[in-house]
Amino acid sequence: MNLTHKQEQTIKHELRLHQVVRLILTARIMQLPNQDLKKSLDEEASVNPLLQVHDPEKQPQEKDEQNYTENWEAWFRQDDIPKQDREIIPEHWQPDRMAEDSPDSRFLNAMNLEMTDDELSVAEVLFEFLDQHYFFAGDTQEFADKLGVRDYFIEDVFFKMQRIEPYGIGSRNAGEYCLIQLQMLEKRNQLAELVAKQFYKDSIKGIYKNIYKHTKADIVEVKEAVRLIRAMHRYPSVNMEYTRDIRYVKPDAKIEKEGEIYKVVLLNNDIPDIRVNTALFKHLRRNGKLPPDIKKHLEKLKYRAEQITKALVLRRERLQKALETMVEKQRDFLEQGEFYLKPLIAKKLAALVGCEHSVMCRLLKQKYILTHQGKTLACKDFLCRGFFGRNGEELSPPKMKKMLADLIAQENKQRPWSDRILSEKLGKLELVIGLRTVNKYREELHIPNSRDRKE
Repeated sequence: MNLTHKQEQTIKHELRLHQVVRLILTARIMQLPNQDLKKSLDEEASVNPLLQVHDPEKQPQEKDEQNYTENWEAWFRQDDIPKQDREIIPEHWQPDRMAEDSPDSRFLNAMNLEMTDDELSVAEVLFEFLDQHYFFAGDTQEFADKLGVRDYFIEDVFFKMQRIEPYGIGSRNAGEYCLIQLQMLEKRNQLAELVAKQFYKDSIKGIYKNIYKHTKADIVEVKEAVRLIRAMHRYPSVNMEYTRDIRYVKPDAKIEKEGEIYKVVLLNNDIPDIRVNTALFKHLRRNGKLPPDIKKHLEKLKYRAEQITKALVLRRERLQKALETMVEKQRDFLEQGEFYLKPLIAKKLAALVGCEHSVMCRLLKQKYILTHQGKTLACKDFLCRGFFGRNGEELSPPKMKKMLADLIAQENKQRPWSDRILSEKLGKLELVIGLRTVNKYREELHIPNSRDRKE
């Protein structure tokens, strides 16, 4: 059959639109985390009758017994043509679309994820009695009597509340808040925690007499502990100002350890089982009353539904393989901590998995994984760039920090090394690292400069 030039251009345009819809839908589904994906799929199913949420417990009817009594022609006629025909991607597929709300409501949502119903009911009452600095100034026993619970239950609720990010909300005083911040540091300082618990006011005022007398610690260790305490925030309200950048999430996967084997399990329980309702499509196609423009739009809805289901399968397969590869490469990181994180970038991980670099970046964005130790980490925490030594060895930034800390520990405390000398000594160890990088890593390790380290 010979086609005119205009017909050929029309067909090419339709194919191009189909390709664009497929690529954008796949990219969005790859990028969205579970909690956003569920919401988007529910909204999509509400406007696309050919998307069906499958319920395995419900027995399906035979095709010839299905009775579609709904006036589908009227449904398609609402607002003339549904929004999908005017916009390639509806608004609810856009990532990071979060309603503006207050830091308080975000914190309450986080408590809802971390607490049982009984704990949450008590926590919501306690939260209402925090002062302007988010300290709790009430009497624990009094609230226990009013709420009809034991005082230790109130303490358990406070413990959970204070360890939800931002940490320390609901602390009774500045000393307790400081102690909680110290306890949540990756590299804990036991002496600093002891001083914050028993001599917080003395440490803030710079009174060392009681601290030396009761801790029997070395003067350098005491000064380091006091310096760390003074670096902590004084009021929980300071951290509440940054909650607009904090997102409370549920993990998209979890790591289980069986003997020496790590197993990655995707947490897809919240994602509905979406299928294409082919029976409804055939029923509507046989309806002679539907005008041509409605039937054309019906074809577009069917294509859209098919692409969504295919993208969901692809997302599950790619994410499973990517996380398994990532966990296998970072076994030492899981077992021994961040200093043992190996250099691994998204481009290299994409090559190992067998996909494009851009696809891998979307796949890992906003995804979180629950480790076998109970910590929730972002997938990007498993990735880092490496430094190359002169011998060709590749080292991760955490490993470089460990080497820097070990080097400082070996210095003469009477004549500590400056950052320039540290950079030169690392160079003698066949490591290429600049002065500014040394300064940056030293500050991230909470190690003072050479002047303050001198005894």
